[in-house]
Amino acid sequence: MRLSREIVVWFILLLLCFILLVGSNEQRLYKASLLGRTFYYPFISSVNKIEELFDAKRRNVELSVKLTEKILEMNEVENELETLRKTLQIKDYDYWDQETPYDFKIASVIAYRGGFTDRILILDKGRNHNIKEDYPVISEDGIVGKVLTVFPNHALVLPITNSMFKLGVITEKNSVQGLLEADDYGNMYMNLISAGAQISPGDLVVTSVVSRIFPRGFPVGRVSKLVKNPEDVYMKAMITPYAEINNLEQVSVLFYHKELPDE
Repeated sequence: MRLSREIVVWFILLLLCFILLVGSNEQRLYKASLLGRTFYYPFISSVNKIEELFDAKRRNVELSVKLTEKILEMNEVENELETLRKTLQIKDYDYWDQETPYDFKIASVIAYRGGFTDRILILDKGRNHNIKEDYPVISEDGIVGKVLTVFPNHALVLPITNSMFKLGVITEKNSVQGLLEADDYGNMYMNLISAGAQISPGDLVVTSVVSRIFPRGFPVGRVSKLVKNPEDVYMKAMITPYAEINNLEQVSVLFYHKELPDE
């Protein structure tokens, strides 16, 4: 089949050559001009158009690659600016102790693990970034939780909305102490409040000196309502936290370990 096609092609070429050669000079020139107008020039023009299309497609691919690279660079710059903004905000907080500042690392919340009541946050920083277990975790709004487990390049954080999290807290106004805990529905309460303590809705709740994780004075939230039972020795207060645990994108891990006295 291939050989027969080649013979046909050669036959057509020979026939064209014969047609161009026969006749007078004027006839040959006319036939050559006609063949050029009807076949050669359209063919060359089509080839050039095809080459231009392929060249345009190649340039479009190159431009798309460059555009993608620029978008990625812009996103990286925006992330760096956002991290810098959060860093500056953290350092401007009232609870930041300027006399004994803490080093910290900004980390992104890349995933969650577990259900709502036992949710764990997963960060994109870990042991390779000097993060250790029990380091406190905060956001630009307030405390988030503590580092639970550390891996080379990521870490698990136990948030304050987890029922396993316990934290010593105190009201800023009247220094009423209690224990911050979350119930099975993620609601937060300040428990073990002495009956008759001077505490009321709207009071600011911060970390207390008895906390084994956080330094004193970091904001937790505000009292939303009091829960009293006349038969109980203690009462409790529902707390509205400042940090929205389910909507966090970035957090700060404080390089802080509380020095506990030897027993």
